[in-house]
Amino acid sequence: MKKTLIFSLISLMFLLISGCIPKTNPPTQGNTPVFVDHFENETNNENQYTSTFYGETIDSIRNISFVNGKVEKGVHLDALNSYICYSTQYLNPTEGTIKFYFKPNSDYQLTYYDSTTMNNRFEAFLLDTVGWLEAFSGGFSNVMLFGVDQNTQEKIINMIFGTWSGYSWSYAIAESITLPTDQFTEIAVIWNKTEGKIKLYLNGIKVAENDYNTDLNNGELFFIGQNPFGQKYYGMAYWPYGPHAMMGTYDELEIYDVDIYKLPG
Repeated sequence: MKKTLIFSLISLMFLLISGCIPKTNPPTQGNTPVFVDHFENETNNENQYTSTFYGETIDSIRNISFVNGKVEKGVHLDALNSYICYSTQYLNPTEGTIKFYFKPNSDYQLTYYDSTTMNNRFEAFLLDTVGWLEAFSGGFSNVMLFGVDQNTQEKIINMIFGTWSGYSWSYAIAESITLPTDQFTEIAVIWNKTEGKIKLYLNGIKVAENDYNTDLNNGELFFIGQNPFGQKYYGMAYWPYGPHAMMGTYDELEIYDVDIYKLPG
């Protein structure tokens, strides 16, 4: 018992001294995440990333700050061009889950209904791979759409999880939702080839689904916030409508290589 404890302490001291504590978790199967980012005053990613598809190299973070989160600290996207970049290497192309907590800014509806600020594109990205650029097969987005009901003229918000097959999008759309600004909402996007579905969950409840149309790409990049590329081919980042990141506080990002809500059997 004492030898085991001593060995463990020595091993931990070696890791701390050498700076070799890994920044990523080894892949596992089952309902254990294969990647996590807790946002405890740092992000669990590399310093820079290069997109082969878009031909650009970027810093892994832009305009973020660390604030009180769901669990200890969280990360806040401070501006419309804020983002956190990750490799998609941990995505199981045929089945998986990306789950995180999110709390929007208190004035988020005013911000995203402002035609001047949003360049008449009333949309904000929670998770993204392609923005409005030419999309690669297996790309995906988790966005909020801010609109007006044509019958009642009331403001409405839809949340969407969509995947791009190379020919068309499949959208799971949760209609007429409102995210509370005084608490965190658990958001999960899911793709499941066996069930033939993509799905969107809020606080553990399925709110939308649609047909599975593609295996997800695991050789490119994805973002909390919006894909910032476009400079190389279009002459401007965030082409053509400008930056539309969903500002607010994010926490406890987890990637699973299974559908954590799939039916048993």
